[in-house]
Amino acid sequence: VERKQIKVIYNKTVTFDDVKHENPDKVIVATGSKPFNPNIEGVDTTVAAWDVLNGDVTLPENGIALVLGGGILGCEIAEILADKGNQTTVIEITSQIAAGLEPFHRLHLLSDFDENDKLNALTDSVVTKIISKNVTYKCGEEEKILEETSLYPHLGRNL
Repeated sequence: VERKQIKVIYNKTVTFDDVKHENPDKVIVATGSKPFNPNIEGVDTTVAAWDVLNGDVTLPENGIALVLGGGILGCEIAEILADKGNQTTVIEITSQIAAGLEPFHRLHLLSDFDENDKLNALTDSVVTKIISKNVTYKCGEEEKILEETSLYPHLGRNL
């Protein structure tokens, strides 16, 4: 940003007059966000995706990992965990993972999931409870349990 001499303005409520005065070629609105923590029993015992990316936690190796949320960040966390030899499952509430990713990169990501036997995605699935390292989820009307998992939720963001 500095090298390209891009002007960044932080912590300011911007008005139309401000934009008019600056007369920029482009305006990028980066409002930030906060984690979305659903009402799931035990979700407070999990590791946050941002802590993984920041290197604030030690990741397991050659274990079993579960990522709650199959958005772009959730899939990225899953790939990191799989690269460490973990059998990694993504649980996504909607019908597809990485739905917000642009088509070319999404195709590449889906190919990674298809080709890597350490990556698995469960779509149309809802986590209902987390007790110790056991995760209960529903896929349709069927309730299932994943046992002995390390948990890395990325359940979306609230703007």
